[in-house]
Amino acid sequence: MALLARHRRYWIVIFLAALLLGMASELLGPFIGPRAGRRLLAPFPTIPAASADWMRLPDAIREYRRNFEEALGPLAQLDAILRYRLRSPLTARVAYGLDGWLFLGDEEALEQSLGELIRTEQVARLVAIAAAIERDLASEGGRLIVAIPPNASSVNRSHLPAWASGAPAMTEYDLLLAGLGRAGVVALDLRPPLVAAARTQAVYYRTDTHWNRLGMVIGYNAIMAALGRTDWQWDPARILRHGDPRTSGDTARLLGLEGLIEDPELVVDLGAASVPVDRIEIDREQFPSYRMETGRPGPVVAIIGDSFSRLFPDLLAPHVSRLVWTHHHFCRFDWNMVRSFHPAIVILMPNERQMPCPTEAWPTGLSER
Repeated sequence: MALLARHRRYWIVIFLAALLLGMASELLGPFIGPRAGRRLLAPFPTIPAASADWMRLPDAIREYRRNFEEALGPLAQLDAILRYRLRSPLTARVAYGLDGWLFLGDEEALEQSLGELIRTEQVARLVAIAAAIERDLASEGGRLIVAIPPNASSVNRSHLPAWASGAPAMTEYDLLLAGLGRAGVVALDLRPPLVAAARTQAVYYRTDTHWNRLGMVIGYNAIMAALGRTDWQWDPARILRHGDPRTSGDTARLLGLEGLIEDPELVVDLGAASVPVDRIEIDREQFPSYRMETGRPGPVVAIIGDSFSRLFPDLLAPHVSRLVWTHHHFCRFDWNMVRSFHPAIVILMPNERQMPCPTEAWPTGLSER
């Protein structure tokens, strides 16, 4: 017991050091020497004396802050690493899971996966939008499939914190599938194939909210099977190979750990099956829409998605004549633009945490009747 008590005292010292390090960095920061490396630090911004100098004040503040953060870099990184090792988060935006897994706390993603958050009206809004797209496409023989990439916390339940264990009776994902079924819209539950694969290998990054390349190919193959296009599927063992470790996960970044902890990375290599294509931007919004011309025979496919589907066009290119990709814009995407390409297949796939639509949101040009 005495030995255990001594070890506990050591951990108390380390824990206090982690808590005080951030405070110390703030207190000592202004007294770190006048140079960062070999470059002079920007001077502390002063209140402008002339009216013309006020225009330059924002730039001066930004430069000072950037230089200040660079000077504190090593202290801030040490603080982040100590907190990570001690599971002492500086922010509620990330939850520490088991075995080094990090889960997003932002956007109520955990509450959503745990079934603690059910936004009935917002989910019903997406059902109504999908049903309207289905009606519009039917007039020209087009097809719609809805496939929602799940949250990491909806797939990797065995890695969730102990307080978040247990499968919920109902989630928004379940509510959406039930609503789409009643509306006669083809919908695919991507959770089962991902959960099955996750029992033996990672299908999401430990330090990021997104599925990794294996999870992406599994999701893609499931969608192709639901469309009856198994000839468009890819064998993960053939097209995936190991790449350099990934150190830029978004949940790691929220904890100040970017560049400090690693995730195994896979890269997609289609080899001789890859198709060189022209990506032509359609707009210049925050998430630019684009089209791809493959020069091959095949149908026109449109994807309404987000970062989870950003590599789908490369996998589809050998099989389609044209592909259109646009961001869902939280249910405010431009249906007029998508419809102008006369797609034979539309894949609607906002990720789970961005799936519920604001109740007033509706795609531009989509009839509500």
